[in-house]
Amino acid sequence: MFVLSHYHFLFTLSALLALTYGCVKEPDWKTPPVVLEEGEIKVPVGFEFAMQKSHGIEIIARNESGFPVKSAKFSIYDAPRSDGGHKIAEGVTDETGVYRFTSLIASHLHSVYAYTQHPDILGGQEINLKNGNITFVFEPVSYARKTDATLVAEICGNGMDDDGDGLFDCADPDCDDYPACSDCYSCQTNFYQRIGDYFKQLDISLSTYQQILGPNAVLGALHGGYNTRDGYFYAVNSLTNAPRLYKITRGSVIESAPIVNCPAKLGVAADMDTSGNLLVYNALKLAKINTTTLVATEQTFPNPGGNTTFADIVYDPVHDFVYGMGSTCIFYKMDLSHNTITAVADYSFYIRQTGGFGAAWTDSDGSIYVSQNATGKIFQIFMDANGDPLDIELKIYGEITGNNDGFSCPFSDAPSFEIPYNEIDDDGDGFLDCADRDLSTGDYCIDGDGDGVYNALDAYPTDGNASQLVYFPGENVFGAYAFEDQWPRKGDYDFNDLVMDYQYRYALNNQGEITRLRATYRVAAVGGVFQMGFGIQLDNFTPSQITSVTGTQTSTITKLSNGCEGGQSKAVIVVLDNAHALMGATPGTIINTQYGSLTTAPYEITIEIDLEGSHATIGEINPFIFTKGERFREIHFKNMAPTDLADTRLFGTEDDNTTGTQTYQTSSGMPWGLNLPVSFTHPREQISILDAFPDFYDWVLSASTTNQDWYLPANSVLEKRVQRE
Repeated sequence: MFVLSHYHFLFTLSALLALTYGCVKEPDWKTPPVVLEEGEIKVPVGFEFAMQKSHGIEIIARNESGFPVKSAKFSIYDAPRSDGGHKIAEGVTDETGVYRFTSLIASHLHSVYAYTQHPDILGGQEINLKNGNITFVFEPVSYARKTDATLVAEICGNGMDDDGDGLFDCADPDCDDYPACSDCYSCQTNFYQRIGDYFKQLDISLSTYQQILGPNAVLGALHGGYNTRDGYFYAVNSLTNAPRLYKITRGSVIESAPIVNCPAKLGVAADMDTSGNLLVYNALKLAKINTTTLVATEQTFPNPGGNTTFADIVYDPVHDFVYGMGSTCIFYKMDLSHNTITAVADYSFYIRQTGGFGAAWTDSDGSIYVSQNATGKIFQIFMDANGDPLDIELKIYGEITGNNDGFSCPFSDAPSFEIPYNEIDDDGDGFLDCADRDLSTGDYCIDGDGDGVYNALDAYPTDGNASQLVYFPGENVFGAYAFEDQWPRKGDYDFNDLVMDYQYRYALNNQGEITRLRATYRVAAVGGVFQMGFGIQLDNFTPSQITSVTGTQTSTITKLSNGCEGGQSKAVIVVLDNAHALMGATPGTIINTQYGSLTTAPYEITIEIDLEGSHATIGEINPFIFTKGERFREIHFKNMAPTDLADTRLFGTEDDNTTGTQTYQTSSGMPWGLNLPVSFTHPREQISILDAFPDFYDWVLSASTTNQDWYLPANSVLEKRVQRE
């Protein structure tokens, strides 16, 4: 088990338990707190301005039979993926089906979201946060199609869906022996693919094709889908000026009369809905062709931007959406009821090769499958209950072709694949787990770095010292350190003299121990006129416990050979020593804090910290600035320790009220720095944080029991703070 949290960022589990996982101390006041002067508040005793709470989370994975699911890879997000959530952790269940992690999470968040693509428990689920340990049982969610087949049998030839499984007459396997259905295709697990002039059946579980029709020159230009109303495939020829409908039977291709009201130009992306309509998409227009009346209607979508050209589309009745994969690997969802097309996932990072996806299929679980023409790779896209993508996975290598189309029955049972690591022959082919060829196309059974974790489960598949990860505050999102620079004198409480965005990524080995830390910082604003530097102290580490530090940008700092600052008993890393210079300015210039001042993009620095050995915790990360170009003039957060190079003779002078370990605070308890779990839209120059963020006052007075989201832009006064959204 590994232990991770933040602000002061990483604690041991025993310490977390002692603190009841981040419970905020109750205010201890005898008289009501008041604002003493501009920006100054009488702070409740013991309140340290923490904006994160620590949560220990234990996920117990159980399959539908109640047995543990081991080796299930989980990704934890701070919000639903469909709402733009950011990953905060990634790890794998152990032999008992349990995944544990501990992390500080922004106080205004009340849930996190766990996702896995393990077939036994596929999906995403919400975990409600509370103080203390959280144990959550993650059980499977099934999207099995509606059926009353055990109560009523399908009556063949009456034009009805008698057993309620979505299949009419010859489309229902119950009618396979009915004479009138001999040239139909009942709804089976197999997919179908038109490849060039051939029509083929694809058994995706076995990676095999069976030729059904062809060669037939007419087939070579057809694009369509499966009709659950009669068991035939229907398609159109998109190359003709007067398109006709074609019915594909087991022995022939039958041409219909001309389509009424057909658009002049039909596309190549097509599928059937479950009401007997052929849907044909082209350039933000969707033609809906009734296969019985041959009458077409057309729907036009607003342009969402991006490349909305698809080589095939697929209708998913489980979620009632149409999906298409663009040639740049952007996955789109069409909502026909609300007339929208939305980009819901970018899979370029996984597919790593652009090009058209000419065939698409679905199944009764609501998964989407797409085939890339140039590679023949067929990917499965797992969907959540809302019809949004969870994950993507390479399943098999199909045929490479520049001319193809996919056909599938949307109510067919999901293909059976071998599930890795469960010691069961899931697909009944006589081979289990890594001996099964189903697992040969991915990284399920390859441990490339020899750390005992298969590549498919390894967050760092080429690094033998790391296999799990944790972010703070999250992947692709930043928190912020906001400082006043006048210490030991009070400032104006605009907290913009130096604003440093931060993101931490912790690498952990297969035992859950931390081996490396990547810290990404951005100089976001410099509202102070003094030359300022920024650094961090790892309070639980000595310099000898750090193997190397790379990426810092300093010219005046004495460093040890490993990159740590010299003259320190604890590991101190000075990230930069002149914020103005990095922003292309000189001291005396204010940057990104007011109208008329210098405005420039944040300057980003990424440092890598390699640890000597592995560690259950990093301990406290203690950020600080130093001002006036003087290394000894350090400013830390409230109650944090100075480094060995700080001039502690400044404690207790002017407005500083440091007493013992109660450091860097005024007599009323106000700090010189804040640690925010979001990228801070800080106040403008010389505007108090109380004026720019009115809820700050009540948040402080309540000791964080109310107004925990005070720092969000929606709770600010727009004209009194910068805009970074």
